[in-house]
Amino acid sequence: MYWGKENNFNYSSDDDVPLNFNVSLNENGSVRYSLNGGTNNFTMTGNQGVFGTVFNASDTSIADGSYTFSVYANDTSG
Repeated sequence: MYWGKENNFNYSSDDDVPLNFNVSLNENGSVRYSLNGGTNNFTMTGNQGVFGTVFNASDTSIADGSYTFSVYANDTSG
């Protein structure tokens, strides 16, 4: 099974913290994300490497502004 979800957010570097993304699945799978419908998808690190049920990613180089975070997940159970 494959699914996607979008969330809008604002980011300011004045917060002086990296932007962290966290995704949890109820079954083993893999997760990717993109910002603003970009052509680049980024693989998130899971608790079992590329696969798992808990995924994290950080971005320390993002510019101030408004973004759409899109997440795409694929469960390995089918």
